[in-house]
Amino acid sequence: MKKQNIIELFSYPLVGLIYVVSWLPLSLLYKLSFIIFFFLYYFPGYRKQVVYNNLSGAFPDKTNEEILIIRRKFYLHISKLFVEVLKLLRYSPAKLNHRCRFTPEAEKLINRYLSNNRSVFLVMGHYGNWEWTGTSFFSQFGVYPISVYKPVKNRVIDRLLKKIRTRYGVQVYPMKEFPRQMFAVRNKLSAVILIADQTPSKSNAHWVNFLNRETPVFKGTARLSKMFNYPLILCFSRPVKPGYYDIYAKLITEKPKDYDEETISLLHSQMLEKEIINAPQYWLWTHKRWKHKRVKQDF
Repeated sequence: MKKQNIIELFSYPLVGLIYVVSWLPLSLLYKLSFIIFFFLYYFPGYRKQVVYNNLSGAFPDKTNEEILIIRRKFYLHISKLFVEVLKLLRYSPAKLNHRCRFTPEAEKLINRYLSNNRSVFLVMGHYGNWEWTGTSFFSQFGVYPISVYKPVKNRVIDRLLKKIRTRYGVQVYPMKEFPRQMFAVRNKLSAVILIADQTPSKSNAHWVNFLNRETPVFKGTARLSKMFNYPLILCFSRPVKPGYYDIYAKLITEKPKDYDEETISLLHSQMLEKEIINAPQYWLWTHKRWKHKRVKQDF
């Protein structure tokens, strides 16, 4: 039996346990999240040096003590986020809407275009609870969103993640299929959700100044928004209290065609950066965001 098949075979009990645990009330799951926090932060620890390096580079003016405080808050947040995502297997749309709501200003902005039969691009980052933010869109606006996802090699886990993300009407497609799917629905009212703060390959990157460093940004967000010319909106959530989030929406541009791709990449990156600086503990600092360095060309 291949190693991959063995790993997938042992994944079934884990998935079964996840389904059982997802029935527990969120108040109890939060208590369990402290166990997750212990393993992530203390023993054995998960990418603590990566998080420290990322924070130190992003905030060079902060003291070592301030960096360590943010790092600890981040691990507390990510531990709670893990159990919150499990509830997507159980929550009804009404329950999710009660806990994760678009602000009146966000609703007004998005409905300005949807009510006039204009599709929208929603640019997101790994900030707040991005899973709840994306999955709550259909139940709150009645428009099917489409999004990109990166398939996981473990097919058992991949099916679980896909089920979590599609229960609330989100249609997800692998990156290679996504442009074709967008053309297929271009005449239908839709919302395109893209998480734009992942690390692209060097050949597929625009370079912007982000969190105090030169940072590669996927070209796809700028390229697709220009191609379809949908209003481009930054979407993100902020915790109000444990288990409750407000979702904010800010217009980047109504007409992406008026800008070149590099400018669009810079605009959405700068807007996300402002939110991260405001409350850095809610961004995904474990991601190796700066593993690629820009190659300077001599002319």
